[in-house]
Amino acid sequence: MRNNRLGLAMLAASMAAVGLIVALLHSHGLLAIGDVPDIASIALPVFLLSALSYWMIRRETRLLSQLEARMEDVGKAYGLGEIDAGPATEFHRFVQRFDRFLQLMNAKVHELDQQGLEAQTASRLLAYKHEKAEAVLDAIPEGVLVIDRSGVPTFANPKVEPLLGVSRQELIGQPAQKWCSDKEVLSLLMRYAQAIDPAVHPAGIEFSPAGHPDRRTSVSLYPLFSPRDRATLFGMLVVFRDISREYLAKQAGAEFVAQVSHELKTPFAVLAAYSELLMDYRALPEVERVNAVNVIRDEVERATALVNNLLNIARLESGTLPIARQRVKVHDLLRASYESMSKNAQTKGVVLELKIPPDLGSARLDKELFRIAIDNLLSNAIKYSDSGGLVTLGAEPLEDQRMRISVKDQGIGIAAQDREKVFEKYYRSGSDEVSARGGHGLGLYLARQIVELHHGTISVSSEPGKGTTFAVEFEAQHARLEEVPQA
Repeated sequence: MRNNRLGLAMLAASMAAVGLIVALLHSHGLLAIGDVPDIASIALPVFLLSALSYWMIRRETRLLSQLEARMEDVGKAYGLGEIDAGPATEFHRFVQRFDRFLQLMNAKVHELDQQGLEAQTASRLLAYKHEKAEAVLDAIPEGVLVIDRSGVPTFANPKVEPLLGVSRQELIGQPAQKWCSDKEVLSLLMRYAQAIDPAVHPAGIEFSPAGHPDRRTSVSLYPLFSPRDRATLFGMLVVFRDISREYLAKQAGAEFVAQVSHELKTPFAVLAAYSELLMDYRALPEVERVNAVNVIRDEVERATALVNNLLNIARLESGTLPIARQRVKVHDLLRASYESMSKNAQTKGVVLELKIPPDLGSARLDKELFRIAIDNLLSNAIKYSDSGGLVTLGAEPLEDQRMRISVKDQGIGIAAQDREKVFEKYYRSGSDEVSARGGHGLGLYLARQIVELHHGTISVSSEPGKGTTFAVEFEAQHARLEEVPQA
């Protein structure tokens, strides 16, 4: 419509221009009536030129209109709204619209740049949080496995590999049937995957990995809820923890209680029997009375030694056992221990021998504590010796003002697999010979603790059937040096 009005206006303007020219020429006497045909021949090209101009302008304005429509469509597609340029000429309006379109597009590009920058920042922040969460899970000492609602692992930290015996590459994205060889763990994971509401019933089990019966692993499942909606469950956190030490300690503790009960039960039973016997004191022969008293004394000492060991260990481990160091003559200390254990050796039919030089020297020791350590070593050697066997308590000075005390027996010996464990708390070998001789697994443990408190070392060398030697090394001072006054 605008193009039609433009064309009519151009035609009217052309006719008006021709009429004006004719009127002006006639008024000045420059144009006669007979000249009208000539004027008509001049006007015809003018009309044709006007029509041609109108056609060309209309074609160009059609292109401008199409371009305007295209800009309107693009603006609406990008949410720019209507591009209103106000009243103006066709070309002027197009120029205004085009300028407005460029401004809106520039603003849209800037907005998209801002959105892209925000998205990039959010992506980096999300990646940082993800890496931070993985770093935390990797640093956890337990094995951690994250599984989705279908029971398929989506994350595993490095601690999982030694506990399950498979690599993380074999775990991630694979169903449990492909990597879990333990039936108990597989059953637990399957129950979770099939449960309607697994978050209500978190579970945990303990198992021994295949091929490692001496190891114990606990498995615990914890639900992973959405922090925004506690009703949304993302999956489960599976925590694998090596509890071998706790398991063995629990077992050892239970065995220890049973052994201590037995150790205490025996002397108490003997005490009860002999005390009942002594109730008829006047009717007993002198030999039986003396024997009964000696037995009661021995059993009391046996029970007292066990209780004292327990108390000393408790005080050592709690840090409440004071160390009263003083100058102690090692020769006198060892002789006192030898004499106190001689009666025990005679009762067992074992020969106890003392081999120490007279000038052995002195050392700064807690006399009572160190005596307990030596007594425990001698008691252990006598217990595991057969009747007629020989136990030797010896000592010798070493270089660098050190000393070695040794306790050697000809008893049953210690198997290679048990040598590194004999100093552990509650440890008892599973062999029949050891089990038949009783014990509670505290004597050697306490001896090592006392020696280490004196900054010494204790070691063992043994061969089954040929005896055992325990050696204690610690700092000492030669007797000749003690004569020199200390500054």
